[in-house]
Amino acid sequence: IYGYVDENVGLAAARLAVRLVNHLVEADNDFDWEAELDAFILRAQRSAFGPSTQAIVEEAVSRDIPWIRLNQHSLVQLGQGVHAKRIRATMTSETSSIAVDIASDKDLTTRLLGAAGLPVPKQESVRTPDQAVAMARRIGFPVVVKPLDGNHGRGVCLDLRDDESVRESFEIARAQSRRGTVIVESFVTGKDYRCLIIDGRMAAIAERVPASVTGDGTSTVRALVDLTNADPRRGAGHEKVLTRIKADAAAAEVRAGKGPTPGDLGELVTEREPAAGTAQPTGAPAEQQRAKTAQGH
Repeated sequence: IYGYVDENVGLAAARLAVRLVNHLVEADNDFDWEAELDAFILRAQRSAFGPSTQAIVEEAVSRDIPWIRLNQHSLVQLGQGVHAKRIRATMTSETSSIAVDIASDKDLTTRLLGAAGLPVPKQESVRTPDQAVAMARRIGFPVVVKPLDGNHGRGVCLDLRDDESVRESFEIARAQSRRGTVIVESFVTGKDYRCLIIDGRMAAIAERVPASVTGDGTSTVRALVDLTNADPRRGAGHEKVLTRIKADAAAAEVRAGKGPTPGDLGELVTEREPAAGTAQPTGAPAEQQRAKTAQGH
């Protein structure tokens, strides 16, 4: 007997448990526990609430506010009757539709911020690789190429310094753009923050830090990644507060030419070890860390 929130996830957990017990009784060479567990966690996350919705639901439960899931995604109703409020991730029934449309359009958002007097990067929307290259030359290298209406950092290519890299990045960005439009903008370095505003007041700030490892003078980059992933706070996807670093093709591309280990990060790297104290980028997405309340900052 066990409890679950989502029936489909509960059934999948039961099936995996049965496979594990059978494997312990009679070994199955095709059964990889770590791979199966990661696949289960990712599957559960696809049907489970995202971190924003889950946090709101948990807070509602702590305040004895009834809630109900209205679809298979993140649409949730809090309360009942005339007091009911509906949310979807960070959007509520009070969120302006126009505001959502603006925030979903990176070009329009940048122009409105610039019109308000805020510093913004130079940028232009393009629809072909040739237009992207021409705009990159006009803006000046290095540049960033990203989808007009993407999210979660998908399809964003940074620090592009020549025509060839812009052309290659254009296809990556266009694949993540619902409208097929891509933005080319000047590359600006700095820190990445996400701010939580409640009732017009700053409630919290999270700094998003790209994943990296620091050399100790003896370990390879691959060994350092494995050591970092051993941190119990790291897991698959949004399973835990930190995300496990992946040694994938994107990581290998970031590593290429940027440090003392020229081999493919997807394989065991043994050529040379990074010097002690040297930070080595891994190409993994930025993680939300160092969350701070707004008070006193």
